Amino acid sequence: MSSLMMKSMTLVLRASKARAARRFARTGGPGPVAAPAEPPASLMKACVVTKRDFEGLPAYEIVPKNAPKPTKTLLYLHGGGYVSPILTAHWWLVHRLAVANGIRVLVPFYQLAPKGTHRDAFPRLLRYYEKALTSAESVIIGGDSAGGGLALALAAQIREAGLTSPARLLLFAPWLDVTMKNPDIGDLANTDPMLTLPRLIEAGRLWAGDDSPRPAVGEPDQRGPRRTATDRGFRWYERHARRRLPQTRDKGRHARGRTRISGRFPCLHRGRPAA
Repeated sequence: MSSLMMKSMTLVLRASKARAARRFARTGGPGPVAAPAEPPASLMKACVVTKRDFEGLPAYEIVPKNAPKPTKTLLYLHGGGYVSPILTAHWWLVHRLAVANGIRVLVPFYQLAPKGTHRDAFPRLLRYYEKALTSAESVIIGGDSAGGGLALALAAQIREAGLTSPARLLLFAPWLDVTMKNPDIGDLANTDPMLTLPRLIEAGRLWAGDDSPRPAVGEPDQRGPRRTATDRGFRWYERHARRRLPQTRDKGRHARGRTRISGRFPCLHRGRPAA
């Protein structure tokens, strides 16, 4: 991804944050849900994109044309605070993951809050994961932001259900604790190019439904897979994002010191999320 595209994404995210903050101030909530973004032309050109219905919601299969018979499968869950649909930026990331690594990517949609909650999402995603295993020896589960937290919690539920564990977890800035009780969050809120604290707290409450909001998993050392995988774009992300987002600098140094190469996937050592 070019530097120009990175700058464009940052400007789009900042504009989105400003609009969302104004809407939240007017309505006291996340506002109406926009329509999901369609896969962009660049993705359609580089990959074979198949859209199917799974239990009433779309589920996409992306197979890169440069690897028509991929041996790895990634089940990817998009971010959006559990209240926003997939964006074009998510499709750009899916494009990068599929083409750069020669893997098949599955992108199932899940019911967004407030219409859906975590109680609706997990049973359906477990069934989708079981279906994915019928056409792949193993499946990597990944996601960004809220999708990353959803991926980690799904991996824990897969283990509890006695199903075959995912081969790896691919988590981009996962939202692991919807309670937002970390005391350091306030110091970072003003520099975040996209998210606002009131919106996140409300989104977490909506996603919890009638339950009390709680972290994605209880104890990371005891539940779910411990290794996190990311594609070769991790170093690009670290190099560019740390320059633009001050709050990622310490995270970048911490991650870089714990990275090791395993095949085509740099693997991040397991870490304990902040309390």
